[in-house]
Amino acid sequence: MASKLTYRIASIPGDGIGPEVVSATIQAVTKLSHTLGTFDIEFTYLPWGTEYYKGNMSPTTVWRSCASSLFGAVGDPNVPDHISLWGLLLALRGPLQLYANVRPVRTFPGTKCKLNTTKQINWMLVRENSEGEYSGQGGRSHIEGSSD
Repeated sequence: MASKLTYRIASIPGDGIGPEVVSATIQAVTKLSHTLGTFDIEFTYLPWGTEYYKGNMSPTTVWRSCASSLFGAVGDPNVPDHISLWGLLLALRGPLQLYANVRPVRTFPGTKCKLNTTKQINWMLVRENSEGEYSGQGGRSHIEGSSD
């Protein structure tokens, strides 16, 4: 009998809706693993997020173990965006060479779509992470506030 593959995934719930989404995803993937019985899955919880680190984000010695990760959302109204961007998002995406954020969007029969359509939606949204603020290039403007 062939041995089952074991997938090891870093669970990074982040902030906002992230913990809820990551928790539901872990439950679904774990259920799938048990139902199929063809693979095992191990999640390692990493508490990275703006609330936890408050400016001292992911230690570089730890993120290297995150080649496979389940990442929620990041951001906290009490922490400037540039801290979560430079201290967590770019710290993970750059070294891991993550060029895109891929998000499936689908409506299910019997559910109402929040968009003004009666058609079922089955989309794959891809947001490139290699330009603008997500590239890590350049700097910030209007640090002391904006002027028109």
